[in-house]
Amino acid sequence: GDGRNWQWNDFPHNNKASRNPITGFVCEWGGVGELCMEKTDLTRVEKFVTEIDECVEDCATCAHDTCTAFEQECNDPEHDGTSLSDWTCTCPFPQVGFEVAAAADCELDECAPGQDGEACTDVGQTCTDPVKKVSSTEDFVCVCPRPQVGQMTNGVATCVLDECQIVGRLKCTSFGFQCHDPNQAPSSEGDWECSCAPPSEGKEVAKQPTCMLDECEHDGNVVCGDQTCEDPDKLASARGDFTCTCLSPMEGTDTGKAAVCTQDECKVGKGAELCQGQTCTDADTSTPVKEDFLCECIAPFTGKATGVAATCQIDECRAGPDPAGAPAGTPPPLDCGADQKCIEPSKAKLNDAECHCHPPAEAKVVMARVADCSWDECSTHTQTCLSANQHCHDPDHNNAPDWVCQCIPPQVSVPVDTDGQQRPAQCQDPDGDCKEHGHICHNAGQVCDALVDLTDPHTPFDDLFECKCTSPSYGAKGSNAAAALCELDECETVSDDCPSCENDVCAAAGQTCADPSTSVQGDWTCVCAAPSAGSKAGAPVPLGECALNECEAQCPTCADKGAGTPLCATAGQMCVEGATTADATGDWQCQCAAPLEFRATTAALATCSLDECTEAAAAGGGDAAGKVCADAGQVCHDPAPGTLGDYECSCAAPRVGSAVAAAAECTLNECSVPSNRKTCTDATFLAYGAQECRDPSEATDGDWVCVCPAPAAGNATAGAASCEVDECLMHGEVCERAATPQRCADPDRAALGDWVCGCVAPAEAEVGSGAQRAAACMLDECTAECATCANGACGGQTCADVDRAPTSRNDWTCTCLPPSTDSAPGRAVEVCTVDECIAHAATCEAATPPQTCEDNDPAASGTWECVCAKPAAGRGQRGAAACVRNECAETEACARAGQRCKDRNEAATSLNDWECRCVAPAIGAPALLAPAACSMDGECADAANSAVCTAAGQRCEDPDIESDGDWLCRCIAPARGTSAQGAPAACTLDECSTACPSCAGTTCTRQGQQCVDEDQGYRGAALGDWECRCAAPKTGSKVGMAVPACGLNECSVHGAVCAGNGQDCIDADTFADGTWQCECRAPAMGAPGNQRPAACVFDFGDECATHSATCAAAGQRCVDPSTSVNGDWACHCSAPAVGAPRTGGVAACVLDECDEKCDTCAGEMCTAAGQECVDAATDAAVRGDWACRCVAPATGEPSTGAPAACAVVSEELDECAGMCGTCAGDACSAAGQECVDVRPSTQSTGDWECRCRLPLAGPPRRGGATKCEVPEVDECQLAAVRDVCDTRTSSCYDTDLAVDDTWECRCNEPGIGYEELGPVSCAVLNECDDAANVAVCATGHPPQQCVDDPEPDTWECHCYLESGEGGAWHVMGRYPHCPLFGDCNDDTVSSVCEGAGQRCHDPDVSTDGDWQCVCAGQEAGPAGEQGPAVCSFDECAAAQCVGGARSSCPHMVCHDENQACEDVDGQKRNTWQCRCKAPHDTTRTAQRAPVVQCIDRPHPVSPAPTWAPKTRSPAAPATPVPTLPVPVQGAGGADEEECSTWLACYWWVLLVLLLLLCCSCALAAALLLVRRRAAGKTANDSEDWQNTFAAGKENETSNEDTMREASKSLLAEEMSPAEKGSEEAAAPAAPKKSKKSKREEV
Repeated sequence: GDGRNWQWNDFPHNNKASRNPITGFVCEWGGVGELCMEKTDLTRVEKFVTEIDECVEDCATCAHDTCTAFEQECNDPEHDGTSLSDWTCTCPFPQVGFEVAAAADCELDECAPGQDGEACTDVGQTCTDPVKKVSSTEDFVCVCPRPQVGQMTNGVATCVLDECQIVGRLKCTSFGFQCHDPNQAPSSEGDWECSCAPPSEGKEVAKQPTCMLDECEHDGNVVCGDQTCEDPDKLASARGDFTCTCLSPMEGTDTGKAAVCTQDECKVGKGAELCQGQTCTDADTSTPVKEDFLCECIAPFTGKATGVAATCQIDECRAGPDPAGAPAGTPPPLDCGADQKCIEPSKAKLNDAECHCHPPAEAKVVMARVADCSWDECSTHTQTCLSANQHCHDPDHNNAPDWVCQCIPPQVSVPVDTDGQQRPAQCQDPDGDCKEHGHICHNAGQVCDALVDLTDPHTPFDDLFECKCTSPSYGAKGSNAAAALCELDECETVSDDCPSCENDVCAAAGQTCADPSTSVQGDWTCVCAAPSAGSKAGAPVPLGECALNECEAQCPTCADKGAGTPLCATAGQMCVEGATTADATGDWQCQCAAPLEFRATTAALATCSLDECTEAAAAGGGDAAGKVCADAGQVCHDPAPGTLGDYECSCAAPRVGSAVAAAAECTLNECSVPSNRKTCTDATFLAYGAQECRDPSEATDGDWVCVCPAPAAGNATAGAASCEVDECLMHGEVCERAATPQRCADPDRAALGDWVCGCVAPAEAEVGSGAQRAAACMLDECTAECATCANGACGGQTCADVDRAPTSRNDWTCTCLPPSTDSAPGRAVEVCTVDECIAHAATCEAATPPQTCEDNDPAASGTWECVCAKPAAGRGQRGAAACVRNECAETEACARAGQRCKDRNEAATSLNDWECRCVAPAIGAPALLAPAACSMDGECADAANSAVCTAAGQRCEDPDIESDGDWLCRCIAPARGTSAQGAPAACTLDECSTACPSCAGTTCTRQGQQCVDEDQGYRGAALGDWECRCAAPKTGSKVGMAVPACGLNECSVHGAVCAGNGQDCIDADTFADGTWQCECRAPAMGAPGNQRPAACVFDFGDECATHSATCAAAGQRCVDPSTSVNGDWACHCSAPAVGAPRTGGVAACVLDECDEKCDTCAGEMCTAAGQECVDAATDAAVRGDWACRCVAPATGEPSTGAPAACAVVSEELDECAGMCGTCAGDACSAAGQECVDVRPSTQSTGDWECRCRLPLAGPPRRGGATKCEVPEVDECQLAAVRDVCDTRTSSCYDTDLAVDDTWECRCNEPGIGYEELGPVSCAVLNECDDAANVAVCATGHPPQQCVDDPEPDTWECHCYLESGEGGAWHVMGRYPHCPLFGDCNDDTVSSVCEGAGQRCHDPDVSTDGDWQCVCAGQEAGPAGEQGPAVCSFDECAAAQCVGGARSSCPHMVCHDENQACEDVDGQKRNTWQCRCKAPHDTTRTAQRAPVVQCIDRPHPVSPAPTWAPKTRSPAAPATPVPTLPVPVQGAGGADEEECSTWLACYWWVLLVLLLLLCCSCALAAALLLVRRRAAGKTANDSEDWQNTFAAGKENETSNEDTMREASKSLLAEEMSPAEKGSEEAAAPAAPKKSKKSKREEV
């Protein structure tokens, strides 16, 4: 066979012309192929020479009229008799097609030569025939050649050419402009218009416009509002520079936003006017004129006023010392002393206070000072002196009496008369010495004055005279009989008494007077007035004798008018004076410096001239200007002949250029040369027009180039260019935008209309490539080779690619061969199975209600289950399931009323039986299908208060009934939150971390995804809104379910490759590998680079062609806004980095990798780990430097580019009392239970549990309220039991409160284990009970044994001996190499066991062939003789619990819910289940989880309430107990038999409550009786009683158990009389010896 169709390989051998040639030997039986390749088969060779033409002959394989019936031609290529059925039918021309051994399916291509489609090609258009069937005619389509567009069916198309899609796209729209082609006729080219994008304005034809935008007419006007808007730079590129200015008189301005307007009335307004000379303060400048300015006086004045000028005052006479707090600069008060008084004439003035004398003293008042008080006694006694012809004199006005009478000169007082006080003096007229010596004075022109010293009686009258100067002379008096030293300035004295004085003679002549010696008279002179020079003694200087040089002096007529800048010097000229006398003014002139020629003008600048171009030599002795220019072949020009050094050298045409005082640098735009320009314009390229001439450097000759017209590329220096155009730049988007992205190729860039679209490998075209259109691509992942292809992964299975579109990746499937129908997407089916549900589905569908069938392990038998249809839950193994449906998960009626919901019967067939129950401390009867009528104590009894809580779905609680205003609203579990007083609590429900019907559980985490509940509301739409998010760097999210497939943007890994080259990274398919590309950033052009940088090019003249590397090195893009302007290229920031572009250099770009989204950004990597993200440097050039930091209380070193390794230092955390995400809150207290944190540590969270409070009892429940019941007795509370368990490592649990001897000691975590009816050892764990450790040894070579000692982390792998036991031959260490013994030394033998995960054992090394395979690790089973053993693995074994979490131990998962764990199939994993224990319904099971609710078995129905004693031992007191009817759990009708209505049942509950009240008194009496009896015990009491209870504990035990048994008797459990009778019959006749029964203790 050929391996595929299982047919014989019997083919004709003479088939050289056959379509399927086959080579091989000719077999003797006439066949060819592999079957006769052996030499033994070549016994005989036969040749077939029979000829037959199957087109004309009549045979079984002949054509007959098959071809002719369809007017087709028959042809038999081989007439050999062994070549049969190879005839063909060929379609008649112009139809095409043929078929072998059958009629052909003919086609007619209307575009073929000679057909109607030639009308298209005749006008240069493309013809396509979409349907080539013979019956389909006149459907050919004429398509315009690119870049024109247009098509027509059955006729020539009308073509249009939108230049905006070609050159306009490259030069206009790619830069953000808008392009419009007003005339799209193919003959109309170069008329496209490029307009600025609104709101900018500007338009140009065939080039980029200069966009203008007055921001004040658009956004700026809106932003400024009623303020004045001004846009200083109206270029559209200058955005955000407009300014807003406040309207007068308000002040304020700001750029890019509205200004904050203020008005300071102290600067503008009345404040500035009224507060002059005072301090002005305007406290509120944000509002217009309010006249709220404050004027304050300047110290030392005081006073202030609002809105007006202040009245300033100062009291310089204020009494006392200077008061505290006086303004700075205030002078101290004027202190006049006790004898004077202070008077302040005006408080508005300073320093005007006066001290006034008290009468009769007179005051010589000095302002602001103490007065000089005096009394002139002569005012009283002057008459006394006048009567004696004398005058009165008071030498001291402050002393009295001291007045005297004095002689009037020339009389003198008589010296001897010293008693002249208070009376007339004795006077006389002495002769004096002036008569004798007066000539001394007279000769000096002085006066003699005789003196007599009357005060000294011994002084003679001789020689007592003195000489005095006569007016107008002055000087000291002469002494010792000598003339006085008299002086006289003859120039300053004007007097008739002085004949020798000048007396203004010089001044009258406009001159000054000078007296060289004041002691000599008549020596004064007149001096010429400045700036003239000259003098004359005793008379004015004649005007002609005064010298004046007007070129050097400063005067009104001088060259220097007095400003220090002489007129001639300012113009570089020199001043020449005519006559140097003062009478000749204004005769100076300015003269030009050599070699300048000049024409002078008096008292003015000269007119200078000098043509430097004709001068022999330039100033300074250098070369002549004309020579400088001539030597350079240039023209000299002197624009200002009067100025030196300003000549210009100009280039000779056609060159241009000029320079001042030097040869010019000449340039030539060679494109201005007609011949050069014609060379370019004569060279046209296709339909794009002529080439353009450009001269890149006008200073260099021969560098002009011809540039091809856009969009063609190419240029040539000093000649026409060879142009080419890559049509893919214009039409590439046709390929890029195809349904499957393709690559564009232009095979001949010198021609148009030959571009094609080609499929991207590994995809391939169905028929060729797409000529001027997108190709039809396909990708069969079953046959191609690619990253997502099968590549032979299916093996012997069938591979199928349902969707062969290239974009449809990873959709190939492997399908098992029949009869199995299993298939696997993207991989081979590991095990081909047969779904047992095909045969057993009917069993599940027949259930009520119908269930669905699931085969958990199709590779094994007996693993099918019936699964309940949602919203019910439950699974039945190999049969219908007992479905459970908790209707409370489907309603919020109870939660909205602040109550709890209870589904009385969770059977799926029992519907509409849910009820609302009051939440403690509220009480009230449950209500069916509606909120209950609950009553509360204290303030919660007020409906207005409780309604506040219930309206929010919370409960009301009054913690202290005696206090008012302390009622609270509390959350109802599973919601959490802090209670609030008098208002609803802030409750939340994190559906990702809490257990509830709508919560996520492990849906996200088991798929390695993150669970996020953004809206942690606890009711309504906030429930069920959690979502699963893919772990970074992968992306994807789904609400309420796990993400089926997470994508990965490869640019997050490879983006730096593109960014480093200034390009963008694009990942077209985030679900496939190797699909990322680098793409050019506009205006650069080029095809994308597949998994590498693209080869980008720029337009000619674009400076980015040179500088793009500078920008790319910083991860930025280069933009040249105008190719006609040099130096305007700029680097622009690449998103998401931001920053202003920088012309001619790298921009300052900012990128916060923690906030933005980019290839190197953090994304949600830190937040997903609950950490903080910090970007060390926000410089966009620095990438990948972000780090995750730990958030308190966790600590750890930051990690760059990845989540940090954070750890929480173990601290004490009581989750029952604290507030945290895992804390209990009021989950226990709300149910009236006690909260206990097993391990109060920050490293052990979520381990709090709710425990029942006495007298209620029930098993503790972790993470939520437990179920507490009254009738049962918790044995762990009995004195004989409570101290048995070691509370340091374990706790006591009563697994069934209704049955005796069901308590156990259970290890606290991390220890796992329990012991029934006794203490448990939790301190030492056998590490070899850990399945992971056992696997390390069991998988060794050979399999080994795990051995542990009491110390932690000391387990070892020990080798096995011949006997199968570990011993002296062991090798210490985790991975020892062990010797093998006997038959097991043979690898072929030992590999049989090791291949099955077992160990080889030779029980007797002396006997060959007796080896065995023995189960290894935790598996067990009988040894396999000379083959693998049949080993089983009990998943419910307690040993499986060691070394793992409690939740991963099946045994403890069931045991914690008081259910049994059983392993259904020890040969397989994950086949364990939990089963309810008696007295519950033991048929209820749940796969790999506890049963939701274990329902009691149906009880017989009691016709009416009866009274019957309930005893479990003879010692129990026969107290009558009322037995209440219990509704039967199950099918309908039972409830009505027990109670006519639920209300009747509630009456029974009230009756029980009344009995409790009545019995409390009886209990008190009973306790008193017990105490008395205990005190009076005799020796006749029971020996067992004395031995069991010590005297010190007798009362405690009796009282405690008596109260518990009394409570249990009064609130009897719900049992039928028949069950109670059977229980009593089964009670033991005598108590146990080991301990007394509960009833016996009572």
